[in-house]
Amino acid sequence: MITIPRIKILKLIFGSTFLISFVFSGPWPGTLPGIEIGSGLPAGYEPSGAVWHTQLDKLFTIWDNGMVSMMDYDGTNITSWSVYGDLEGICLPDPSSDFIYVGLERPDDGIDEFNITTGQITRFFDLTPWMQSVDPNLGLEALTFIPDTASSEGGYFYAGLQETGTIYIFELPIISSSTDSTVIFIDSMHTGLVGISGLHYDQEHGLLYAMWSYGHQLRVMLLDGTILAAWDLPGDSQEGVALWEGLAPGEGQIFVAEDAGEVWRYDFNSTCDITIIGSGSVNLAPDPPSYYGTNDTLTAVPDTGYQFVEWSGDLTGSQNPAVLFMDYDKDVTATFEYVGISESQINDPINANEYLGATLLSGPLLLPDSKNCKVFDITGRVIISDQIKPGIYFIEVDGEITQKVIKIK
Repeated sequence: MITIPRIKILKLIFGSTFLISFVFSGPWPGTLPGIEIGSGLPAGYEPSGAVWHTQLDKLFTIWDNGMVSMMDYDGTNITSWSVYGDLEGICLPDPSSDFIYVGLERPDDGIDEFNITTGQITRFFDLTPWMQSVDPNLGLEALTFIPDTASSEGGYFYAGLQETGTIYIFELPIISSSTDSTVIFIDSMHTGLVGISGLHYDQEHGLLYAMWSYGHQLRVMLLDGTILAAWDLPGDSQEGVALWEGLAPGEGQIFVAEDAGEVWRYDFNSTCDITIIGSGSVNLAPDPPSYYGTNDTLTAVPDTGYQFVEWSGDLTGSQNPAVLFMDYDKDVTATFEYVGISESQINDPINANEYLGATLLSGPLLLPDSKNCKVFDITGRVIISDQIKPGIYFIEVDGEITQKVIKIK
């Protein structure tokens, strides 16, 4: 095993090629232990890649000895196909089609188009003019597809070279032709960490999750190479990664394929616990939050007579709404303070035939200067508004009783 040093983030750009250096990684954010779901795969199966099929609700895995498999999220109902070659990556450009695309490391680095209905390879895209490794066992090791409307083919393939950690970007004629095998090289991204072994693109949030088996690390990045977070991976020999939204909102999962013969599923959905000081509420978007590595927007909503003051805990400042990066589970406190009853809150007359509600008051009673206002206690006496003590009072505005106030302190 190669020992990888971990230093602070540094990103440089040379021409059109990105260079991303090492980055500190933190503890695994998902739940531990995970659930091993690969025990039903064929004997000797060494999972080397994974992708979740959103149309079929199935997990697809590959074996580097030449096999594609399909299973339910819990590892049951397995179907397998024998496919020639050292399979190391898998992706799903179009869930509505019959095709998945499989990355090969040997005999040549490239991509197979595989028809899951017929179980046949329909064409091969040769990537060896660009993806070359000194050690043939350290070639193409990771593959994902990133939809992009700028591409006439619906998007781009991102392929990781294990020996250098470089991610190569290609456009393939998967829409314009069913037979053409022309490859267009677009760009490359040097991650600065050798041993890349898995890629997954989260289209909903525009995030690239990249895995390294040598450093046992999972990163979440923007497509320009900006690293948002990095975590230590549980397990060993990790060679495939796939995210799944789960059976219900807030139940996001991550699948990790290990070359040692296992497929693990971990809870990978972040949480945000809210504490309120004062009187108000906080809206989350999305609610519940999504995968680790995504953003959540928090909006503080003060109750009548209160205003939002600040955030504290894992979110600070007074910006409202505020964006919170969910690299881990978060605890946030929203503080509201009482500012009094505004003119808009006491302007509507009370209907004598309706239940007379009340406003609880814990601070000064603020009345609109533009109105003729009086405050009465329960005996009918007029009270100076800034001298009221704990008790029950009625507010008269321009001759009409508009509000009942209970002074509590």
